Amino acid sequence: DTEASIATFFSATLLWATALWWLLVAATVRPRAAAYWAWSAVLAWVALDEGSAIHEKLERWSGTDWELLYVPIMAVGAVAWWWLFRRYRNQRRIATLLVAGAAAWIVVLVLELVQNWGGAPVQAEIYVPTMIAEEALEMIGSAAFLIAGMLALQRAVRAGQETGE
Repeated sequence: DTEASIATFFSATLLWATALWWLLVAATVRPRAAAYWAWSAVLAWVALDEGSAIHEKLERWSGTDWELLYVPIMAVGAVAWWWLFRRYRNQRRIATLLVAGAAAWIVVLVLELVQNWGGAPVQAEIYVPTMIAEEALEMIGSAAFLIAGMLALQRAVRAGQETGE
């Protein structure tokens, strides 16, 4: 459990790839919508945070649990995600991957709360398994969002080809 591990760097790289893919969707899809850009920006922030442990540093500096500090970022992400989900609700694979990614990340947040709420981590017999599950679910959720972005970009490119754009 360290913020400078191979798993952390892999997770951050996966998030950067996801943010980049959704940025490509934002630049390609018609009609354009702010939700794509917001979603990509939130993913980029999470990638930056994952790779540099900003939330842990803010929590130590402020004395406030990072989950409370990140409510505005989570709210922007949730609104953008909801817009995207509604946009792709008739695209079963994309919608399913968006839901799976969100479900994984919600469980991650719950596990983070269980591990650290109000100060020191819980006892090792609970902390270690929840930490391993949390880290794995971060990557699974990010991978689901990445694949959803890949499918969304493929769909946008095909739509552009059909209209001659």
